[in-house]
Amino acid sequence: MLGNIIIIDSTGFSLNYHSFYYDKRLNDFGSKVRKKYVKATIIVDDKSQTVVSFDVHFGEIHDSKEFKKALENIDKEIIGKFKFIIGDKGYDSEENHVIAKRNGLLAIIPVRNKDVPIHRTKGENRKRMKRHLPEEYRRRPIVETVHSAIKRKSGSFVRSRIPEVAKKKLR
Repeated sequence: MLGNIIIIDSTGFSLNYHSFYYDKRLNDFGSKVRKKYVKATIIVDDKSQTVVSFDVHFGEIHDSKEFKKALENIDKEIIGKFKFIIGDKGYDSEENHVIAKRNGLLAIIPVRNKDVPIHRTKGENRKRMKRHLPEEYRRRPIVETVHSAIKRKSGSFVRSRIPEVAKKKLR
């Protein structure tokens, strides 16, 4: 049974290509070790904790840019059953609120900068979130539970460099 809320969030999986000793030796010689990772964005139903959308990216991509693609991965018939989409501050942008509305959803995303006064906050939807964050936002930690379950099942690292193979491994 599906609820009426979906929750979006991203998590990282490290690319485990070299040993701790290798990293330590590089550091000893003054070389910086750049940590590479795979970013998995999921959308979860709040009632059944079912993953409705799952996408994998390599490299650094901001959460707010992932929002549109993650919603596009959901079948229109399924997305019509939900009323709200909840995200953390990383998804805060007026564009994401508009995209959610186009899909028949009300986005509940807290505003990133709390110090900025309401009259200087851009976008009506963001102003509305700044004035009052709806009670449904308390459901957001459910997606962290799903992330934890995925990492317990799959581990916290991915060995593949190919996105399609990494996605299969994480499913």
